[in-house]
Amino acid sequence: MKFASLFTRIFIVAGAPFGLCMFLVSATGASVANSANFLWPIATSVGGGLLFGGFMAAILGSLQYFQIRKISSDAELDLAPSQKRIIELPSGLPHAYQLCLRALDNLSAEAVEVNDQRNYLTARTSASWKSYGEEIRIALEPINPSLTRITITSKPKMVVTLIDYGKGYENVHYIAAFLANPPVIHSGK
Repeated sequence: MKFASLFTRIFIVAGAPFGLCMFLVSATGASVANSANFLWPIATSVGGGLLFGGFMAAILGSLQYFQIRKISSDAELDLAPSQKRIIELPSGLPHAYQLCLRALDNLSAEAVEVNDQRNYLTARTSASWKSYGEEIRIALEPINPSLTRITITSKPKMVVTLIDYGKGYENVHYIAAFLANPPVIHSGK
């Protein structure tokens, strides 16, 4: 999602209800019989909705943008709360599966669904100040015995989430980075 699209969505979602509430509050004090007084609630509600929507879009949209920009240096950022990344791991399916479980464990995500054939994992994160939690799905597809394609998806638990302050991007980025450079575990022997 581009910044303009995010800005527009926040503008509409914040401005329209605010303008409607302003109209309802203003119209209760205006005399419907006097048309000159009735135009005032309409003008103030439209103006208030535009100002409030623009203000909220600028603030929340910028926060989303800068949170993701802190994590990524990509020229083209996806600002949507739902994120997806596909990587190829030079590893067989069983080892890739174990690495994905370790990545989810390090992310403090709770695995809630594991396919018997070891081709996908679903996990959930708990709520934080950034979101009400996310559902992370990792699909593993063996390309050959020593190469596995991994699709990492992070979606907010609440479908109507417009911004998550980069939490979905952070989840996907962390798992992809973990799989690209897994920590080496040394045995105590």
